[in-house]
Amino acid sequence: MAVTKIIPIRTSIEKSVAYICNPDKTDESLLIHSENCFPQTAALTFQHHLSQCRAGGNTIGRHLIQSFAPGEVDPDTAHEIGKKLADEILNGDYAYVLATHVDRGHIHNHFIWGAGNISTHKRYRSNKNTYHEIRRISDRLCEENSLSVIIPQGLGKSYIEHQTEKKSQKFKLKDTINTALKHADGFENFIEYMGIAGYEVKRGKHIAFKGKEQKQFIRAKSLGGDYTETAIMDRIAENHNRNTPKAITYDDWAKIAFMQNKQEAYNLIQSYGGMAKYQTLIYDRKSEAEELDNALAAAKEQIEKYISLKAHVETFNRTESLYAQYKAVKVFPERFRKKHEDDISAHEKAAAVLKKYKRPLPTSEQFDSWIAKFKKDLAATNKRHDEAKSKLKQFEYTRSHLYNIERQYKPQPQRTQVRAKSYDLGI
Repeated sequence: MAVTKIIPIRTSIEKSVAYICNPDKTDESLLIHSENCFPQTAALTFQHHLSQCRAGGNTIGRHLIQSFAPGEVDPDTAHEIGKKLADEILNGDYAYVLATHVDRGHIHNHFIWGAGNISTHKRYRSNKNTYHEIRRISDRLCEENSLSVIIPQGLGKSYIEHQTEKKSQKFKLKDTINTALKHADGFENFIEYMGIAGYEVKRGKHIAFKGKEQKQFIRAKSLGGDYTETAIMDRIAENHNRNTPKAITYDDWAKIAFMQNKQEAYNLIQSYGGMAKYQTLIYDRKSEAEELDNALAAAKEQIEKYISLKAHVETFNRTESLYAQYKAVKVFPERFRKKHEDDISAHEKAAAVLKKYKRPLPTSEQFDSWIAKFKKDLAATNKRHDEAKSKLKQFEYTRSHLYNIERQYKPQPQRTQVRAKSYDLGI
């Protein structure tokens, strides 16, 4: 069966997505699948869904790795197993990207999903129970595809590590650190890459790493002067300054991703009926947002109306007895009025407003019940309104890039064999 490992992502989720979608690792991007997002803008989608969740930790996504025994499974089968695994553990409630890597001695799947649930707007919770459930489903899917059992050999070891280990532990660790440093844009991001590579990290006076094949941690400084914690930080800063003169934002990342995949984006536009069809979808989203704008305004107006009527009814009831006394005064009624001017005037104003309403007038409790109902409806409408506005913003953002590609790009002849991929824009 496949070995699974799950890693929390706390920074630079776009770099993690870029890593797993590397064409050199995924058969020229043919072994990539996504749900509820587009791979090139997955980080933007993850951020959007997470922004709708309540505060609850600094984990912005999860990275799951599913590794198969060498030579036991072909890329297409591994990819299909990955799809089924993602469908079962995420149940369509999270945006995710799946990539099957074929660049090593064993085929393995990478899954990255955002922490925000797109239905409940709650954060994904990872614990022993959820991990065991992932492992159980993975094992069952492997059995259904007649794959053998991979039995772990001691703490943290597996059949894969035994079969692929050819270099010394220190040489492998040094090589892994060098690779991670090429991609990391900060020290915490470097730690994440080491985790993805299968290393446990111990931080203290001296940073140390332990791979699955190691029995003990290896201090980084034992690898040489270029591998102390200070030297690693200096190398990250040097690489970052040389390769990325300014920080890449989510918007920049989306733009770069689109422009690097022109033919793919062009084909996607055509699959949705071209730019005109996409424009129609945007108009539909605008109409939906405008309708919700009107519904919000109407709900707020109704709430304000009931609050005002409740106040008039309460004033009318409170001053009714006093006003009756005023009307009964036969001698010098103006003196009585002057003494109680505020209450008498308030009663007359309330009576004028309530004159057109049938008797008996509603009670304060009835008004409170109606106001509570409208506030509940308002909250639901407001939530739909925010979602519609956010979706419209994403549509318009994506349109600008798609329009650029359709206007400028002339599609090149397709390769003879193209494996189908499915992308979901959330439309």
